[in-house]
Amino acid sequence: MQAEFIRKVLHIPWQNRASSFECCDCWGLIVLYYKEVLNITIPEVLGFTDDVNFLDCYSSGITQWDEVLSPFEAGLMFTAYKGGSPDHVGLCIGGGKVLHARGSVNHGGKVQIHSISALTAVYGKISFHRFKG
Repeated sequence: MQAEFIRKVLHIPWQNRASSFECCDCWGLIVLYYKEVLNITIPEVLGFTDDVNFLDCYSSGITQWDEVLSPFEAGLMFTAYKGGSPDHVGLCIGGGKVLHARGSVNHGGKVQIHSISALTAVYGKISFHRFKG
């Protein structure tokens, strides 16, 4: 199921506040994965569809997740930090790899796979979270 999901979303375009197999942003990718792969509906984050900034959405949504130390469980959410503040989220998919939708309104982007070590090199700090629901 996870492999099929990855095949469907890999390289689809990044689009702010989207969550579909046609396009998604980083949070939308997590919501789509949980719905399609794990059959879990993640409650809507306040302000997500209203284009509230990432930090406000993250602060609202992270209350539904517990931090864990090990990144080796598929389906964990990672949080990447820039300057000590959460800046990006994505999914651990096993084997030390992550799936994430990285982009911006000005530069576009796409869903990609990277190693956890490559993301750590870019961001410095990465934390991992398991959904409480």
